[in-house]
Amino acid sequence: MTVDPRTSTSASATSPTRTDLREAWSQLGESLMDFGDWALDCDSELDRAEGVRHALRYLGHLTESLIERNDPMRPEVLLVQTPIRKFFGDAVDCNYYMAKISGTEEYRVYGRRGTTPFFSAQLHRNRGGARVAETMVITPDMCTADGDYEFYLAQDLNGRPGMVLDDHCGELLLRDYGKVGDDEQRPTIEIERLGAPVGPRPELTEATLAHRVALSAKALRLSRKWLDALVEKLRATPNQLDHRWGADDPAFSFFYGTPTNHYIAAWYDLDEAKAIEITLKPPPAEYVGIDLYNRWFESLEARDRQVHLNDAYLVPNADGSITVRISVEQQEGNWLDPCGHLEGIVLIRYIQHDQSGELPVPTLEVIR
Repeated sequence: MTVDPRTSTSASATSPTRTDLREAWSQLGESLMDFGDWALDCDSELDRAEGVRHALRYLGHLTESLIERNDPMRPEVLLVQTPIRKFFGDAVDCNYYMAKISGTEEYRVYGRRGTTPFFSAQLHRNRGGARVAETMVITPDMCTADGDYEFYLAQDLNGRPGMVLDDHCGELLLRDYGKVGDDEQRPTIEIERLGAPVGPRPELTEATLAHRVALSAKALRLSRKWLDALVEKLRATPNQLDHRWGADDPAFSFFYGTPTNHYIAAWYDLDEAKAIEITLKPPPAEYVGIDLYNRWFESLEARDRQVHLNDAYLVPNADGSITVRISVEQQEGNWLDPCGHLEGIVLIRYIQHDQSGELPVPTLEVIR
């Protein structure tokens, strides 16, 4: 009897699948090592520590999303970011949810909408064209009297509410922005694949794991590439707000940018400065927020520090404008705590803002 080395438990160390898994494992180790070495080259002790922690946090996300929950035939909704798992410009006020899907299947997404001001769904492609395939805002008028919603993902919606898939779609991302914490009801989210049942989950194989580990290694390499590009771009013009940052930036789609949001970013530098003062006059919008981020594009520690503000708490000036101060020492009014950082990223978001007039450009002033 001939033994197939791809399936035999006694396969030799030179079997194709074992070789693939060993290679994928080596790639992951190399990607993690390279990221850690890159972080440890930073001048700041805080940046070094946060960089190594960021690599481990992101690896944890990749393990869960790409290795454990990467089955589009049995989709699961994953809460992507938490107070201790942050990456890619996460907003403190936002819950992000992800589900792996296949562009050739059909899905029903449903739940209770809740009372938060903004809830959206976005389709992402794994390859073939623009990363963002389609975006849909889930508004209260789409819900039943009890607040329940449902929509579909399919190549042919047949008149159903939802978003159209193409063969390259592989991920559903949902955003839920709140403003006032416990006084709001966050959405519930369920997803089911439609069609014939597929039975229990198959046993793990070396080939499957090798593929998913290789994907994780690739994601780590790409995150380093685009983090470096993003920071270098912003650091080239410190203390200058980039009003155009977003849709035309190559890192925009990698960092899960969305056309519903208008982003304004800057690299703030407090060296030899008492404070950074930003004044904005936001248009009417579903949500206005300002957040601080570290070198690794993680939101800062929000559990017991004031590192972000939204329009429920931002106190306006007499003329309707809003002035926010970033400084090491606590300030009265709209103050953001940089948590020991003398430099980093500040990001302003306008979500579903009024576009009928010219958008006022915020100003940034260094207070010495």
